[in-house]
Amino acid sequence: MFPMSTRGAELCVSQGHKDESDPEEWVNYYCSLADFLWKKKINFIVGINDFDERLRQGDPALVTLIAKNNGNINLFSFASKYCTFHAVDVYGLDDYVIYDRVVKDALPKYVAGLKKTTIEAWRQSYDYIAYKKCIDDLLDANGINIPFRHRKLDHYLWNTYR
Repeated sequence: MFPMSTRGAELCVSQGHKDESDPEEWVNYYCSLADFLWKKKINFIVGINDFDERLRQGDPALVTLIAKNNGNINLFSFASKYCTFHAVDVYGLDDYVIYDRVVKDALPKYVAGLKKTTIEAWRQSYDYIAYKKCIDDLLDANGINIPFRHRKLDHYLWNTYR
């Protein structure tokens, strides 16, 4: 049987789905909901004034703007990844860094005195500038000035600590 909560069943039925115990109905409902939410994110990003120019310039405020656009849900990880991949894939730029659980857990192993709670506070307060500065300082302190150094650090941390 497909797992579901009571609230999920109420939502499914309230949205016109005939049988809340039917897994196919659940899949269709949640896929439709996910599609709707992705469209909202896409429309928000597309509607940002001068988005492409700001991205080309490495504007860190874009991460915060995207991260805050979903009500009470913090999209810091999504926003950092979106800006990173868009900048790399479309413009060949390495001006953004990714925030995710792997980096949050691994970064304190490389930065003396840095705690996961500090990184989490940056996420909760949408302080992408402080987060990126920490990574840039780490790379600079170790003389890492190679092309795509942010992406290479992310790949290293991901492959080492995931």
